[in-house]
Amino acid sequence: MKIAEPNKFKVEDYVQQMASKTGVPVENVKVKSREMSMSVGYSFKGDAKVSKEQAESAIAKSLDIDQSQVSVEILTRRLKGQLRGRKLAEETRIKATITMDANDEAEIEKAQAAHEKLADPEKSADMLENVKKVLSDEADIEIDLPEVTEAPQVEVKVETEIIAVFGSETPVKLPTEAVLQEIAIKAGAEDIEVTDVKTFTTDPIVMVEADNTTADATTTTVATSTVAPTTTTTTGGNADRYVYQGTFNLTMSAEDGEKLTADITKAKKVFEAATASVTGLNTSEVTMTKIYYGDGDSQFRRLADHYYDQGPPDGPRRSRGAHDATGSVIGVEFLISSGKPAATNFKASDLEAAIEKAAKAEGIEGIDVTVTKSTITLVSSPPAPARADEDSSSVAIVLTVLLICLAILGMIGGFFYWYREELKTWYYRKAGKAEN
Repeated sequence: MKIAEPNKFKVEDYVQQMASKTGVPVENVKVKSREMSMSVGYSFKGDAKVSKEQAESAIAKSLDIDQSQVSVEILTRRLKGQLRGRKLAEETRIKATITMDANDEAEIEKAQAAHEKLADPEKSADMLENVKKVLSDEADIEIDLPEVTEAPQVEVKVETEIIAVFGSETPVKLPTEAVLQEIAIKAGAEDIEVTDVKTFTTDPIVMVEADNTTADATTTTVATSTVAPTTTTTTGGNADRYVYQGTFNLTMSAEDGEKLTADITKAKKVFEAATASVTGLNTSEVTMTKIYYGDGDSQFRRLADHYYDQGPPDGPRRSRGAHDATGSVIGVEFLISSGKPAATNFKASDLEAAIEKAAKAEGIEGIDVTVTKSTITLVSSPPAPARADEDSSSVAIVLTVLLICLAILGMIGGFFYWYREELKTWYYRKAGKAEN
């Protein structure tokens, strides 16, 4: 966005306007970063050429900022013959761009001070005198007082995150160009241009109300999402892995239930870490696929009223109707995909301790949970390799067959030998009788 000077951009008004025009609560619009970019053109006329690095160093020191915040582009140079007899031999025209963060008041004040040295006539003259001095002292280049060839211009680059309305399965749509211009003007800018738009998908966690009285469960999405939740599949890439599906049900006080589910992202991390702990796996191998209120067998009658609202503009999201006055029942479904078998013989007390420990690690203190039911089922596993005894049995069978074949061949050979000898004997006997 183009602005007159750094302190003219009103970030609060920008957030309010962006929220209003995109139809989301104010707390769903977050300014992730702000960056001021100030550009100005100068002409250096002196007895030698001014290099890019020399100009950057002189301007940075004159503005009292780091040289890394100054970028200089050399536009043109004019030689002595083109200066029509002037004593000074070289003219270097440049465009300088000063880039500064503006994420807090201190950074904005520093950017504003630099801008005033560029734009205010009196302060600019002092700054340019200092540029002249720095070039003389450090580069041994004598120049006239630099001339401004392009008036200072200021742009603010704002990285903005807009989160979809709770419960929505559609992405946030940016306002039209005309509406964006209106937002810019009300935020103290003169113009606005959207340079990059990225859409992200949050984890596919849903909160489901389990109810025996109806055929279908009522689903309420509580993971804030900018697009429709994605679907996790377990086919294809898991052919060589152990895949499990599991569930567990928890009971706790209404207060503890409220603390545990106030932030669904933290709740997901807690349950994944606890499941990984009791199954002896890494957290990355466990994925929560569903978190719901109720256990499917019993049901709080007020769960039909359960939903999260956005709360006041200056406050956190609130949960209403999520818990009974006497306690909370929370059900969890999870998926495991691991290169090794998971431990499935853990005790309920182990899971309870793991959940409470994981919750504490996420800053959720003092919860007390009871596991009333847990299941874990092996869905698929890698093909089992042949066992050593099976290999030896196969070899034994082959050897046995070979020995039998050799024995048969030996018997046949022996029979032919015996027959040959008997035939010879008979022949000699017959020949002897003939002689007599």
